Amino acid sequence: MGNLQISSWLNSTCEFSRVAVLMLSPMLVAEVALAQSNEGLSAVVGKQYREFVAPTQVSSHAIVGLTTKPSLAQKREDILYVFFKEAFDDAKDGPIRVELTTADGYLRGEGEFRGKVPRRTWEKVSIELPPPRDERARSARERSGPETLAVVARFSQTGAPLVVHWGNERPTGTPAELRLYVNSRRAELFVRLQASEKPVHCQPISGTTLVRFDKICDISTSQLPKDGKVTLVRRDGFDTDSFPFVIPVPVE
Repeated sequence: MGNLQISSWLNSTCEFSRVAVLMLSPMLVAEVALAQSNEGLSAVVGKQYREFVAPTQVSSHAIVGLTTKPSLAQKREDILYVFFKEAFDDAKDGPIRVELTTADGYLRGEGEFRGKVPRRTWEKVSIELPPPRDERARSARERSGPETLAVVARFSQTGAPLVVHWGNERPTGTPAELRLYVNSRRAELFVRLQASEKPVHCQPISGTTLVRFDKICDISTSQLPKDGKVTLVRRDGFDTDSFPFVIPVPVE
């Protein structure tokens, strides 16, 4: 279907969030600014990474996370590496926005980062918070598994996602798998790849109240086209929505 249906899907997702936003109380918010190190991308002054603990969500993006396939141990780390397929300069491209969220929407993190990065580079980003760390935020991170904690890096000007890797060690080579975290609103969802490849069906998440996202899609990088152009397809009864986007495939 066309852009009107895509807009309807995203607007419905945003409307689904509005009740939760109205529940937000300043007394429930844990907000801590981070003084970033000079290594890797630097925090934008006034928009340092911070975390909120509250039943809230504000993003209308269908794609909530895009990462290499993470382990539970990696998700305990406060270091991310973001892959830049093309050279990046915040003076021209605008800052990079990092967003973290749990599937239930209870924990949300956000921050903006700047700098210059050569093409085909994994660049370090720190989301470490200074002590004392809010106990509710720490607990929310710890009880979230690889399927229920998502992070995404986006170009702030376009919203286009970049691939993120969790952990202290810089990745080498091309990762075997990538993972998408998506909000299907409980409909069938799959990713259409190259014409010669079967579509990847996204799998539902279980064991939690699903507010911010409800499915994950694990994609083998060998299946992706070289230009990274894929289509996220949502099928709900007789209605089908298509959302084309680009996965910047990490290659060196």
